Amino acid sequence: MASKSFVRAGGHRLGYRFINDDLKSPGVPRLLFLHEGLGCIDKWKEFPDKLSERLSLPGLVYERYGYGDSDTLEEPRQPNFLHREALDILPEVLQELEITEKLILIGHSDGGSISLLYASKFPDNVLGLILEAPHVMVEKLSAQGLKAAIMAYEHSDLKERLYKYHGKNTDSMFWGWANIWSSDKSLSWNIEEYLGHINAPVLFIQGENDQYGTLEQLEAIRKGVSGPVISEIIPECGHIPHHEAEDAVLATMHTFISGLNQNL
Repeated sequence: MASKSFVRAGGHRLGYRFINDDLKSPGVPRLLFLHEGLGCIDKWKEFPDKLSERLSLPGLVYERYGYGDSDTLEEPRQPNFLHREALDILPEVLQELEITEKLILIGHSDGGSISLLYASKFPDNVLGLILEAPHVMVEKLSAQGLKAAIMAYEHSDLKERLYKYHGKNTDSMFWGWANIWSSDKSLSWNIEEYLGHINAPVLFIQGENDQYGTLEQLEAIRKGVSGPVISEIIPECGHIPHHEAEDAVLATMHTFISGLNQNL
């Protein structure tokens, strides 16, 4: 596994890691992994490498401001923080790293929402989207899942488990996420208006027992985007299918990505 490096974007130092960059060549797309609201590079574990190797495609995984080994979050998140990540910071990351190839976006939870927002503004850059438990609106179930996460952070070993990945950033990372999504400002958060600009094929993956979203998210995406949508609902699975059902998710993603381009 390649070591982590750092890039400056959005005024902050962000961790990133290239995956199988020796596979880069003209006309070959790149897998871009966008982590969840409590995620980071290391929390993906070996999943990005396994998918990259199966497809013989280069990849990139990076961690946003406040996560992992990136700079520590020093101010409250704002309701438009995912818009800023997608429309301002991600393009800057790509520019700084001199990435010009087509992208296959693989976004988990908050990362799925960022993928949709990015693809809405830069459709020509996106060959396909894989959305794992994304959200385009806030549901009642989302609030219930958030309350459960806060209880777990305060009364179980969740804080210690997250510390393995985020170290000194753990408290600011968790409360930055929890406070914004539990605030009244976020009750009306909705990105459905952006979906009509997305024409790339979409693969939607969600666990049957996801604690943060229902299949209303899938229906909104299916109705909103202009490209084809394939869905895979995984039984007996929660919010992190790529860990809870790794083999099935790898196979589903492999099939979808292989179909995006006859040359893959």
